[in-house]
Amino acid sequence: MKCNPTLLYINISNNALGTAGARAFAPVLENSPNLQTLLVTNCGLGSLGVKEFVDRLTYCKYVEVVSFGKNRIENQGGLYFSEIIFQLKCLTAVYLFQNGMKVEATSAIT
Repeated sequence: MKCNPTLLYINISNNALGTAGARAFAPVLENSPNLQTLLVTNCGLGSLGVKEFVDRLTYCKYVEVVSFGKNRIENQGGLYFSEIIFQLKCLTAVYLFQNGMKVEATSAIT
């Protein structure tokens, strides 16, 4: 996908992406610098799938809302997210519900 500066909202929730689908779709973020909302809920990403998105979120300079709820990202996925959360300066809301994260990951994110 070529650079799409007008893309502000992506909702791919409730699709069985898994890690392979995340690997295929996540590069879209590299070409969406003005993205404000990314909703990827209930897609079966697992920790490696969420890492595909997390590795590219820093390309989205204006992202305000991110949802990775119900993706079984578990502790490792939460730790991946914690590595970049504070680089996202416009972030106002994060949804990581029902992911099986433990204290280590939740503490790193907060």
